[in-house]
Order: sequence, then C-alpha cells, then structure tokens
Amino acid sequence: MMWKLGAGNSAKRFNGENPIPEKTEVATEDSWKTLPMPDSNTTIPMDVVISREAMDIVKMGHIPSAMEDHWFMYCDDDTIRYYRSWTGICIFVAKFEECGEQYTITELTVNREQEQYGSTDNEHDVALFLALLTEEFGGDASEFWKIVLK
Repeated sequence: MMWKLGAGNSAKRFNGENPIPEKTEVATEDSWKTLPMPDSNTTIPMDVVISREAMDIVKMGHIPSAMEDHWFMYCDDDTIRYYRSWTGICIFVAKFEECGEQYTITELTVNREQEQYGSTDNEHDVALFLALLTEEFGGDASEFWKIVLK
C-alpha cells in the first residue's frame, strides 16, 4: 500500500533496510519538471516543530530514484514543495520558519484542483504531508500513515 501511495523508499522498512537514500545532490526547482500550485487550493494553519538535524535532511530535497517513488520535493528559503513525480503536479506547499535550534511549519497549502488531486479532506492531507516529511528524515510516520490509510 505504501508503494501505491507513492511513499517510495519508506517501504524498505518492511525488509529491514534503511529507508533513507543517501543524498548526494540537493534538489532544486530545476531538478524536475514541475507545475505551479493551481489557484484552486486551500491553506491550513499548522504548528509543527522539526529539529534542525531533521530539517537539514529535508532541505536536501527528494529526487526520485525509481519509478515507484511518486514524489519529488525541494525546499527554498522558507518553503517545502511536494510534487507528484510522474506529472509534476504540485500537491503541497508548506511554509516554515527558523526558531533557534528548530524549525516550525506554520502553514500547508494543498492543491484542490479536482482533476489534479482528488482529496478534499484536510485531516488526510495534513497526515499525508507529515508522513512524507517524517519519512524523509527517517522518523516514525506510522501514526500519520494510519490516518492516511483509514
């Protein structure tokens, strides 16, 4: 199911493998063909704290290494952007702020263009974003996946 959802490398946990690929290249806007967030979107306030160590990994971005990995992600100065890798459709744009030795995600904008992304459930979308983000730095995303899979 995790491959179907596009969780990519996180499914390696089931084989006892390290799910975090070695990141040798920083993902940028130019690393993948992407489309802008459509005008049809919603912004959800958030207050999610991430350690500096975790955010350093997140800031490297995520360039898919296999067709089964359905997500491309990159960061700029204050934004985390997730795209579907096959289509380049922007699904999530999260704003973050540096707060001392940690970071806070302050809002999540979610694609609501029905033809691009069929979800309209804020709880599901926040959980999927946090599952992808948490998996990115090797954290335990099981609680988020439970919400996504229900």
